[in-house]
Parts: sequence; structure tokens; C-alpha cells
Amino acid sequence: MFIFKKKNKTRVQNNQPLLSLGSTELGRIVKESSGTIQGTTLQIPTTGYHTVEETASVLSIKTVLFILKIYILRKKNKIVKTIKKKNKKNAKLLKEN
Repeated sequence: MFIFKKKNKTRVQNNQPLLSLGSTELGRIVKESSGTIQGTTLQIPTTGYHTVEETASVLSIKTVLFILKIYILRKKNKIVKTIKKKNKKNAKLLKEN
């Protein structure tokens, strides 16, 4: 929320329209929680959007799962690298003492 407030201050001075989080469910949750709750959404392509026939193809679901898998693996690799760096630093400190 802070980023929007800062950018909107400049936009008001320049007579530009204000930025907002939008009207998505997540945007409303972030706004109503004053930024305490944050997150992201990942949508699966569907047909018959917002109807009783709304359907996602198996390929769409598999693709989204593939994207999530890549994201999780990258995140895991970053965590492992951080832990290794901290372990090296701690080992170096132990040797010095």
C-alpha cells in the first residue's frame, strides 16, 4: 500500500489518475487489511467463465502445475544457496575464534 500512496502523491501533483489495487478479490483483501495480508493469484484458463459450465482443460491444469513447480524449485534453490552461504560464514567465524 505504501508504494501506491507514494506514487499517487506524485500523480496528484501531475493531475494524473490515481493507481489502485483493482477490484479483484485479492485486491480487496489487501486493501481492507491495510496491506497486512498480501499475496498473488494464479488463474487457470477456463471456458464458460462464471457460469455453471465453467471448465478448465487438463492441459491448462497441467501447465499451471508445471509453472508452479518451476517457481517452487527456483525458490528452493535460492533458499539452499542462502543457507550454504551462512554456513560458510559461520564456519569461517568458528575457525577464527
